[in-house]
Amino acid sequence: MAKGKNHRLRLLYLNRIMLQTNENNKISMQEIIDKLKEYDIDSDRKGLYNDFEELRIFGTNVLKGGSARNTRYYVADEQLESSDLKLLIGAVQ
Repeated sequence: MAKGKNHRLRLLYLNRIMLQTNENNKISMQEIIDKLKEYDIDSDRKGLYNDFEELRIFGTNVLKGGSARNTRYYVADEQLESSDLKLLIGAVQ
């Protein structure tokens, strides 16, 4: 997906989805893709791996757990405040 409006929206929705996770409530890649579709955002695994890295650079502690056949993702004990979200929006613009 080209980096433009949809990329910014995908990052913001991905962040929203990931902030609902934790070590006890992990989410699979397919569940993430399905949840993004609810927002009319198309995504693929490769693009999401890149988005996870961008979120990590920003400071969202996205981790993965589980086995190789059952990888699940979550955010470790951190939540962005509204000022951090504004910075994230600015960073991807």
